[in-house]
Amino acid sequence: MEESNLLLGTVVGILGGYFLGTFIYSFLITMVQWHPKILFVICILVCIGIVFFITYISLDCILIIVTSFIGGYSIMRGFTFIFKHYPSESQLIDVFSKGEKEEAFKLITWHFVVYIVSWLIVSFLGMFVQFKMYMKMKENEKDLKLSSDDALTGLTRK
Repeated sequence: MEESNLLLGTVVGILGGYFLGTFIYSFLITMVQWHPKILFVICILVCIGIVFFITYISLDCILIIVTSFIGGYSIMRGFTFIFKHYPSESQLIDVFSKGEKEEAFKLITWHFVVYIVSWLIVSFLGMFVQFKMYMKMKENEKDLKLSSDDALTGLTRK
């Protein structure tokens, strides 16, 4: 991997892993009896490692996937500031660290589910659009390479 791609892969790995880790954490916190802060850190670090490794293997695809989920999450969180009813990660950590499970389940309302589902829908739509544009760009690059190869072989024959 080139040096600039390594830097880009590192940034994408950290950001994508963080967002994926928070997403997984928000589901695990309701099911696991661990200490919430430790669970949060483990989710984040494991996801950063996984996303960084996958990014190292295939940068283009991971860039599309990660930017789709980050964009979808950002749009969803923007709506949560307008329409409210979305518990922040720090609220969930505080409630679960105090052992107040009933209070925590009060935070996870139908609004929360709607926000998560809308985040996933927007993310997959963004992914679809980006992959479609990426395939078209690759096709154009291939056509351009073929036409330049044809032009070069035409010059060498003369």
